[in-house]
Amino acid sequence: MVSSDSLRKLFSTSPSLPGLPCDSYQTLKPGSSFTIASKECKKGRYPKKENCYWYFDVDGCSPTIHCKTIDIKGKGKKCKGDKLQFGSDVFCGKKRDVRYSPKKAVSKFDVLFKTNKKKEGKGFKCTVSCVAEQAATTKAPATTVQLEDCECGLPNRVKRIVGGIQN
Repeated sequence: MVSSDSLRKLFSTSPSLPGLPCDSYQTLKPGSSFTIASKECKKGRYPKKENCYWYFDVDGCSPTIHCKTIDIKGKGKKCKGDKLQFGSDVFCGKKRDVRYSPKKAVSKFDVLFKTNKKKEGKGFKCTVSCVAEQAATTKAPATTVQLEDCECGLPNRVKRIVGGIQN
């Protein structure tokens, strides 16, 4: 029989992951919300050689991601080294209040967190949510008021309409 102390030691040395595990598949619907985060190892840093995907199907809503902070050790515009990728947009470095929404309507939405074997940062914790899509608005047809004694193409110098009242 395994003692509770042995189990505690086993789980305290394993990386913890608050939120959805890597390689999760979820469906985003209006009002849904999921947490994704980097694993946390010793000294509060994420692990080396991580390759983690989260896959989302999008059903009738617009996905958004919000990360209070990220600390990912990538460099440059393409985040060479470590990166957090939403669609084709890549994020790294130390940033606060990171927000992302796809520029157009999507039916699938994937997130990638990839690290190399060099330096580690503190990682990220983000909320993936979905808001209902705005219904297409239709314009009311324009109404035309036809005045008696009016001929098209000729100026009407005698009668004017000001504030909806004929003068």
